[in-house]
Amino acid sequence: METGLHHFCNREFCRALRDLRGYNFLLLLIDGSAVFGQIGRINDWVLGVLPPIGVPGVDKVLFRPANGVQEPLDIPLCEMLVDICDIAAAIEGRFVVPPLSAAFTPTPVPIQANVVPQFKPYPIMRQLTRQQEKLLEELARFREQNGGVGLFGGWAISGLLGEVCDCMTLIGTGTVEAPLLITLGALNIFGPAIPGGMLSLCGKYRAWVNLKTLVSVLVP
Repeated sequence: METGLHHFCNREFCRALRDLRGYNFLLLLIDGSAVFGQIGRINDWVLGVLPPIGVPGVDKVLFRPANGVQEPLDIPLCEMLVDICDIAAAIEGRFVVPPLSAAFTPTPVPIQANVVPQFKPYPIMRQLTRQQEKLLEELARFREQNGGVGLFGGWAISGLLGEVCDCMTLIGTGTVEAPLLITLGALNIFGPAIPGGMLSLCGKYRAWVNLKTLVSVLVP
C-alpha cells in the first residue's frame, strides 16, 4: 500500500468501519487530533466523514486538532477525508451533543449486566514489532477485566476489555470504579484534543481499537 502510514494499516479494523457506515462516531487519530461525524463512504482506504445525524444544532463535521498549549477548539467542516491508517480508535454510541463540546455532560444510566465485547477468534496478525506482539499477548490475558490501552497520539481508553482478535479489540463501559482510570458504567477517554484531558461517556458506548497503534496496556 502506498502510504506513509502503512505500518498502521489494519484490514479487520477497516472491515469493521465499513459495516458501521451511517453511524455517528468519534474518531481518535494518531496525531492526537479527533473528528466527530458520521462514517460515510470508504474508498481505497480513505474514509469520508460526514456531518453527524440526529445531533440537534450540529450540521457540520467537527475536527479538533491536538493542542497542548491552549484550550482546543472545533473546526467545522462540510466533510473530512481521513486515511484509515491514521485512525487509532473509533468510539461508537448514542451522541446527543458533540462529545468534544464543553457543554457535553453525559447523563449517568442505571448499571446493568455488561456483555463483554467479543469477536470471532482470529490469529494475531504479524508485521508487528516484538514489543507490540508482547503487549497484545498481555492484553489478551486481561479479557473480561477492567483495564485500558495507551495508543499513539497520546490517547488512553479504559473500560471493560474485550477479545483481542486480528489486531483489533472492543472496549466497553467499566464495571468497577478505579479513579481516575475507570468510571463505573462509563468509557473513559484521555487525550490531547479533549478539554481538560478526560472524557467519560456514560451509557452504551464502546471503542473499536486499532491495536497496531498500541503502545501500552493499562492495569488499574
